[in-house]
Amino acid sequence: MFIILFKLFFIFALQINENNWKTKQELNNYNNNNWSEFLLNFNYETKEKIEPEFNDFIYTNVMLGQMGNQLYRFASLYAIGKYLKRTPVYLHNETELLKMENELSRIFPNFFKRIYYLKHNFNRTEKFRLIDSCCDYINPEIILQTNHSKTKGLKLAGGPTLINYKYFHHMRDDIIKIFKFNDNLILNISNIWNNFISNNSSLNNNNLCVHIRVGDFVGIGESKSEQILAANFNNIYIISELNLTRGEELCLAHIVCDSFLHSAPLSTFGFWMAYLLKENTPVFTIHKQIKMHPFYFDTVNNLPPEWFQIEEKDLLLF
Repeated sequence: MFIILFKLFFIFALQINENNWKTKQELNNYNNNNWSEFLLNFNYETKEKIEPEFNDFIYTNVMLGQMGNQLYRFASLYAIGKYLKRTPVYLHNETELLKMENELSRIFPNFFKRIYYLKHNFNRTEKFRLIDSCCDYINPEIILQTNHSKTKGLKLAGGPTLINYKYFHHMRDDIIKIFKFNDNLILNISNIWNNFISNNSSLNNNNLCVHIRVGDFVGIGESKSEQILAANFNNIYIISELNLTRGEELCLAHIVCDSFLHSAPLSTFGFWMAYLLKENTPVFTIHKQIKMHPFYFDTVNNLPPEWFQIEEKDLLLF
């Protein structure tokens, strides 16, 4: 009778331990994946997206900026999120980003796989005003120092674009991997370029690439024709004649540029064209200071120190 009771007790104990193990395992699975209930239409098992690195989130207000601004915002949020152990996410109504998702999947597949949207009813969040305008840099350590990092979501109020290389430059290798060009795109653009230079043999020489931009920077940092003396160059080619998309132009610069002039230093697209060049490619830019309250931009502070800053009085050195 004693042996039978012992066996029953032993079996009962095994069942309890097994149930406890299952409960702990389910709890661990929940803790490891509890981001999934807050993200919109997310299923990383389809391989379209990768699993978020952290359970908690960091994001900004909705932004209407185009590709250059979007890359800036993600790179900054990614680096700040690494520090705070938070995954960058976006609000469900990020209309501009939603419109360019397909484009990003063809250009930067590693970036595309990290684009997550919060569900419209997500409210487990806290706001922290890190900056006042687009291009400020404030050390994110202040977020921890002021104890503003306890909730599931942390929303950085203020300028949503975070246009300052200082947020992510210390993680440049990681950023370059995330914004790695699609292999098929590189192959396609290389073929286009090879066909283009087949009738322009001089392009096999050293190529200085110049990014120009007028658009929304008239009077405060646009490219100017007098900045370059065309007579000092043997051959000048207008890449717009190739009818490339903006992503394809970024890729082309990465492939062919031996040096680069960022002639409109307020252009975020121009910044990324330069930043994504092959390592150690010389980059030149025009020193600019823009002061319009609350907006302040100085290329000395807002662009990487290894880029060569040309004073406007010296612009004819070519």
